[in-house]
Amino acid sequence: MRLHHRSILLRFWLIALGISLSGLCQAQMHRFVWLPGSTENLPVLPSQVAQRVHAAGFNGVVFPALVEGRTCYPSQIHPPKVVSATAMAWLEECRGQGLQVAIYASTLVQGGDLARVHPEWLSTDALDSSGVSQLSDDPSNEAGGESLFFDPGIPRMSEFMLGLLSESLKQLKPNWLILDTLRYPIPDGTEKSGTHWEQSAGYHLISRKAFEREQGVDPAVLVKEASKTRETLGEERFNQLRRAWDDWRRQRVTSFLSGVREMLQREHPGCRLACVGYPDPVYARDVLFQDWPAWIRSNLLDALILPNYSTRQDGEVLVDILPADLRSKIWISSQVRGDHSSDAAWEAPIRSGRKFLGMVLFDALQLPSPDRGPNIAVHWSQAASLNTEPIDNQPILVADSTETPRAGERVSLEGIRALYAFQPDAAPFKGLTPNQVVSRLADSGFNTVFGGSSSPQMRRALQAARFTRFVEIPLFVGEKHWQKDPDCQPVARNGRKVKKQGWYAPVCPNTPWLREEKLQTILRIVRDQEIDGVWLDFIRFPVFWEETPPFLAETCFCPVCLKSFEAHLQSPIQGSTVAEKAEWILSTQKDRWHRWRADSILDYVRKVRDEVKKVSPKTLIGAFVIPWREDEHDQALYRIAGQDLAGFGKIVDALSPMLYFRELGRPPGWVAERISEIDQQVDAPVLPIVQCFDLPDRLPDADLTSGIDQGRRPPSRGVILFSQKHLETGGRWDLVRQALVK
Repeated sequence: MRLHHRSILLRFWLIALGISLSGLCQAQMHRFVWLPGSTENLPVLPSQVAQRVHAAGFNGVVFPALVEGRTCYPSQIHPPKVVSATAMAWLEECRGQGLQVAIYASTLVQGGDLARVHPEWLSTDALDSSGVSQLSDDPSNEAGGESLFFDPGIPRMSEFMLGLLSESLKQLKPNWLILDTLRYPIPDGTEKSGTHWEQSAGYHLISRKAFEREQGVDPAVLVKEASKTRETLGEERFNQLRRAWDDWRRQRVTSFLSGVREMLQREHPGCRLACVGYPDPVYARDVLFQDWPAWIRSNLLDALILPNYSTRQDGEVLVDILPADLRSKIWISSQVRGDHSSDAAWEAPIRSGRKFLGMVLFDALQLPSPDRGPNIAVHWSQAASLNTEPIDNQPILVADSTETPRAGERVSLEGIRALYAFQPDAAPFKGLTPNQVVSRLADSGFNTVFGGSSSPQMRRALQAARFTRFVEIPLFVGEKHWQKDPDCQPVARNGRKVKKQGWYAPVCPNTPWLREEKLQTILRIVRDQEIDGVWLDFIRFPVFWEETPPFLAETCFCPVCLKSFEAHLQSPIQGSTVAEKAEWILSTQKDRWHRWRADSILDYVRKVRDEVKKVSPKTLIGAFVIPWREDEHDQALYRIAGQDLAGFGKIVDALSPMLYFRELGRPPGWVAERISEIDQQVDAPVLPIVQCFDLPDRLPDADLTSGIDQGRRPPSRGVILFSQKHLETGGRWDLVRQALVK
């Protein structure tokens, strides 16, 4: 195994997070020993292997299915040079004698055999240096090591590796799958200096282009042209992009693990999943992008194996300072040092595993000789394992749910009780398992969430509980877009760009690149998260409608809109300046101008709907709209915002007016009034979102419950509560439960 270590001083970090320590649950210890993939170093008959394993007190074996880029089974995908029939017979004998069987597979850091077959998957750094230079025609002269790293940002590589794992599982039929090197490379010099290093790998062109499509910046320039890019973008934006690039790479590793977990559930539901982790969780997360604490807490893993090979005994130190929810799934791996014929050599690693629920001895020479077996078994007894229950009685942890999710149903809007801006990792759900989160939601009266479905485990738990899952997509808003493209900042009738109002930084809704970027984001979410519905937000021309009275300005007279409207008119717009052109339009073409603006919004909504339905015909399309009446503020809904509610109603599956009654100076009864008025005006069902936040002042409890009740009255199809954050900060969960659970 390619395992590296670093001294860890983590107690301060854990205390700073407020993590308490408590005892472990009781369950029998898993005791695995490495079974070589060949007989080169272990000429033992198949019948003798199981006897020696049992005699030494082990209850499982680990077989190397994929190690150093080589398969050790008869693979059709990546055929081995030699398959040891004896080693395969060992495996069958061990299984037949009741031993647990685990197969081991290295994943992202690969040896030369596989790297020579697929050098195009080897990662590069920001300066385009890759591990290809480490490959040699003579494998014995090959440097290999961490430089032979497959970039997880390459979809084809991930598909290949998943296929290889699936094949090994079908042929070897293990009880456990152990993944190693599921991380980015350890930077050179880490062991020697202990310095915090940044991750230099992951800059394959495919990964860079994928990130650039999302963020608008090639991550390589953040390194190659750091000073220039920092000066151009500003310190805050530059640092935000650096963090986003780290997050993006971290998500690639987690996504690969999620794919393995889903494959196991689908094809091999009886097989458990373990991963070898770097002992320092902070370094693992921030530098290697191996966020194993999050993997454990989201039930992506059934076990996390920490190496304990160094004299510092990293794994032993770590287990004493980890919280119980992490310790409950942590195993340790070790080696027998020195003379293998000595009882003392076996005693040390066995005793080091006394605090853990599982232990693996990794080494091709560690299968004990027959005369050592009984003495070694005594060490296991003396280690006083914390577990008492048999292994076979332990539950197989498949995500956090056993109920089959629904597939392909179009959800009903009737009786929707939705929580907006759902965040399962924030209060009051922080620290709960996915099933516990869903139970808490249901207890509070909710059956629908907006957001929070990016985690596969959370998604499965919500699906199993028959929750409806929507996502809100903010479209034409965000100062970051101004920084990327100054021309997307809207232009008012005086020719000046629209300023930011408080938090609101509008973007011209006819910005071509942003329209396409948002569409692709929507389609990706629909594909990846199996979302029941997509709700479009900020689908309008600029107006900060929440303030009273609102500031109303005619927009957008930017070059893109003027050119497009001129083509619509099929005649030149009069005037030499933007202000002159705006005045000419508003004095001579006002009706056509306002109609064109509204139609440009509707055309985009229609395009989003059509493209989403191609990907997922049963996914709903909704829209959040301003709650003004048509005649309010001199027809500002249509004239300023460009929102034609009747037009929306012919396209979307649901319309969600933002009925923030107290913020707008209205009584709770206004909520039901507007719902009835809009229902008479549009063809689409009305699903309102109502205020649960304290603006402009504290929202009285009676008004909160009344607003929710008003929002649920027919012809409303349900209600959306804005939002989790505000319910938590205001301490309103009990009130919400009273209002929803009737």
